[in-house]
Amino acid sequence: SPMPIPGLRLTVAAAAFKGSAPNASVSLVLQVDGRDLAFTQKDGKYEDTLDLAVIALDERAGKSKGGFHHSLNMPLQPATYQQVVRNGLRITSRFDLPPGRYQLRIGAVEANARRTGSVYYDLEVPDFTAAPLTMSGLVLTSSLAGQIRTVVGSPDDDLRKALPGPPTVSRDFRATEELALMAEVYDNEGKTPHKVDITTSLRSDDGRELFNHGDERSSSELGGARGGYGYTTRIPLTGLSPGLYVLKVEVRSRLGKSQPASREVQIRIIP
Repeated sequence: SPMPIPGLRLTVAAAAFKGSAPNASVSLVLQVDGRDLAFTQKDGKYEDTLDLAVIALDERAGKSKGGFHHSLNMPLQPATYQQVVRNGLRITSRFDLPPGRYQLRIGAVEANARRTGSVYYDLEVPDFTAAPLTMSGLVLTSSLAGQIRTVVGSPDDDLRKALPGPPTVSRDFRATEELALMAEVYDNEGKTPHKVDITTSLRSDDGRELFNHGDERSSSELGGARGGYGYTTRIPLTGLSPGLYVLKVEVRSRLGKSQPASREVQIRIIP
């Protein structure tokens, strides 16, 4: 379909990381609205199957450059079934793409009621070797993200090890939550001793800075070669008023030869 299909409600977030050359590694997190899944009860369990397909279309040529297909069988215990219906279902996966601009077309079909849904997501996959200093996308989690059940389409051990909770597609949070983010910084000037400054900030829509945290990394960690720094930090939301905010991570090399690299995510604090 040339337009997304809303019958099975889907939400997605994706982030590109450095992979095995010439490809990058794309982390995809998908959430399904649990109310759209038509589980059937059998032998004390609730069962359904979800078929998921992802295709990455090159923005210029319109040709498929990659993707994957998963068929997820879900025999759930009653307590897990109630959790999925109430909060939804999360699926995580990884796949490779060469640098470029893409439209990810994600489609899903659930077996019992034959409900279908799709969502489209624009994604830029950088060439992480093209500039002296580059940065991956941002992946977020929150202190309440664990309320959503995760079904792993394919393991994403990097996120599991780096984040204190499962990745979230949500960008709406309550002021009672704490956020955590994960990113990778790629330093292509490791042969020259230097340091890199990583700054995370949170600003309101009127420009006020409400959070700022700085970190320092040394090229000695890279052993004189090109490499990356894994980066994580936590952002408390306590006391923030409802409204829009911009979360930004910026990286600067003290060599002063390269432009800073940065990523931004808009979030919303809800009552």
